[in-house]
Amino acid sequence: MPYQTATSPTVSKKKYWQFQLVIGFLWLCVAVITVYFRSTDFVTVAFIPAAFSFSLVTCFGRQALPGIIVGSMFASMFALIHVVEPTEDAFYFLPQIILYSVTHALCFYMAHLGLVRYTKGSLKLDQPKHVFALVYATMATSVISTTIATLVYFLIDLDIAQLLIDLFLLRWMSNITGTLCFTLTFMTAFSYFRCEQFFDHAYIDIAYLRNNLNIDSRLLKITLLFTSTIIALEIAGFYIETDHAVIGWMGIVATLCFAHVAIKLGPSALAIIISTFALLLIVSASSLWGVYTVSEVQMLLPTLSIAGILILALTGSIGNNRHLNTLAHTDELTGIANRRKWISHASQEFLRSKRYDRMMSIILIDLDFFKRINDEYGHDGGDLILQRSAKIFCNQLRDEALVCRYGGEEFAVIVPECSAQHAAIVAERMRESLSRSTVEYNNKTLKVSASFGVAEIQHTHAKLESLIKDADEALYQAKHNGRNQVMIKPA
Repeated sequence: MPYQTATSPTVSKKKYWQFQLVIGFLWLCVAVITVYFRSTDFVTVAFIPAAFSFSLVTCFGRQALPGIIVGSMFASMFALIHVVEPTEDAFYFLPQIILYSVTHALCFYMAHLGLVRYTKGSLKLDQPKHVFALVYATMATSVISTTIATLVYFLIDLDIAQLLIDLFLLRWMSNITGTLCFTLTFMTAFSYFRCEQFFDHAYIDIAYLRNNLNIDSRLLKITLLFTSTIIALEIAGFYIETDHAVIGWMGIVATLCFAHVAIKLGPSALAIIISTFALLLIVSASSLWGVYTVSEVQMLLPTLSIAGILILALTGSIGNNRHLNTLAHTDELTGIANRRKWISHASQEFLRSKRYDRMMSIILIDLDFFKRINDEYGHDGGDLILQRSAKIFCNQLRDEALVCRYGGEEFAVIVPECSAQHAAIVAERMRESLSRSTVEYNNKTLKVSASFGVAEIQHTHAKLESLIKDADEALYQAKHNGRNQVMIKPA
């Protein structure tokens, strides 16, 4: 179901049609911009209207469709004034205007059916699945409108039949790229409209949009960078050669997508990347134009832009998942594995050892008189002891072994492919290193020792818990015998 606001007051017919007229008027404003700023064919003309409609339906749902149809008709008629000769009959194009307007509205509605399905009607741009759904919706939207537009071109001029594929791909890629570039800007603006009664059919959580696309949002800053660059190049296109404006515009858009990765390195690194590419683009523009056609360049660079957005969504997901995985499986104080991570790893090693009849041992460690250290030196002193102990244990272990903080002052080690006797030798090295170490705290020297219990996997161990229990019994025996020693659980 579409996102529902907390309150959805009934909208009167008067306000409803006022709302539609406002949308129509805004569409007319968009038409003025797209007609006057046409330094790059099939770019601004396709981008801004596509993103505008896409954003309207995302924020206002089906309620925006009548306004989009009316606005599209206004825009089409306004464009005809500038392209139809005075001697021609403008009404000849009226069926095409109506067809284009209706199709333009319906294609966005069909695309948003996909958004509802894959985002449950509450689109959130911090979730990779929703980002992919957004890209899918823009692609589906653009396919429909581009197909109609291409057929109209064909009906008007049958001589361009051999160019239909190039024309279709050109307009499709332009629509997709432009929609992705401008949509966030429009949606952010719409979300601040004080018309809550029109948000009850929104396909995006308006509260989420307001909270996450504020002026301090990194995502919004990137979007504004996109938009300002596009507008600047469009304006510059009036005064420079059109072909070079096309290459510059599309190249910058592609670069901005990939440069998004560099945002983590800071604005300086991002600025250097963009500036360097821009200089290279200016130098190579003339030679590039001599090799590739307009269609090839315009189709290539938007494709890179889309690929960049998808890659960023995917790598962002991977990075976030890795970060969350690290937080979930790392002890915050010592930086080593936590109990959850260790149990998971030990369970896998236990099953592998049982299946292939391999050796495996575990070591349980308990710091001696740790409570006394906490009472005398406070938790800060105790934390330093824990951190130093964890570092010492890690330094004495091979890569295959895994040490974790098992409890408050307890540690656990799993040693694959190792008998109890060899594990005891490892434990003895750890014990000696810890006993020799000191920690300076508040002009005092702190020392600590530890007791170790070792157990090896046996045929009688049906579960990991039974092996841990044997190691715990050996640890108890070490503490009972005077601490600061290593004990092995007899087979």
